[in-house]
Amino acid sequence: MANRYGGPLLSHLASEQEFLRSIHRFYGESFETVCELCKELHRVTCEPINIGLINAKIDPANAEESNKKKLKQIKRLALCLKTFGVDGRSATAALAGVSDLRQGDAHAAGSKLNQSLGLFGLDPNENNYQMVCFTIIARVADVFKATREALLK
Repeated sequence: MANRYGGPLLSHLASEQEFLRSIHRFYGESFETVCELCKELHRVTCEPINIGLINAKIDPANAEESNKKKLKQIKRLALCLKTFGVDGRSATAALAGVSDLRQGDAHAAGSKLNQSLGLFGLDPNENNYQMVCFTIIARVADVFKATREALLK
């Protein structure tokens, strides 16, 4: 894909060993461990998204608007997918959920962060945290699969 678009979608890819070490927390035993997983997933999947590459694929008006609004990687990826005929907002919902939940360890226990589980298709009251973590990882993988398929059309 890098040859086709002039660069990789992710500016820095973690080594397989580093990636697995970072996201091993899918055995989650509490909502806090879910948030810790999301913090690591955000670091290795959202932060490295190549905004320059995405801007090159968004039509000029949307790219200019994105720059004015200082949109972050996930919203820019959603706009990019839209240019390929994909519902970018739905396609990137899992990344939005990861972004929301990554801040969970900094919020008070009474926060409504669990509502973000809905972005993964999960019940906000789900307390099988191992299944929640597994589902989050799977949904993030689905985002990149859908992105790859859209970009290779």
